[in-house]
Amino acid sequence: MTPEEAARELTGVPAVGVRQLGGAVWEADLADGGPVVVKRHDEPNAALAEAASLEWLAEPAGPPV
Repeated sequence: MTPEEAARELTGVPAVGVRQLGGAVWEADLADGGPVVVKRHDEPNAALAEAASLEWLAEPAGPPV
């Protein structure tokens, strides 16, 4: 799956532009004007683990950042 396809599948909005930020990370510009970051990893649960970590970092009582 391409970064454009992944962005559309997950958001329901077509990507009108994509640029690689590094490694397996892209920034996609969506047709509705919003940007999204698209990542690829061989481990299927890697994105879920990253999302859980980001939620934890966003908590007011979470770790200092």
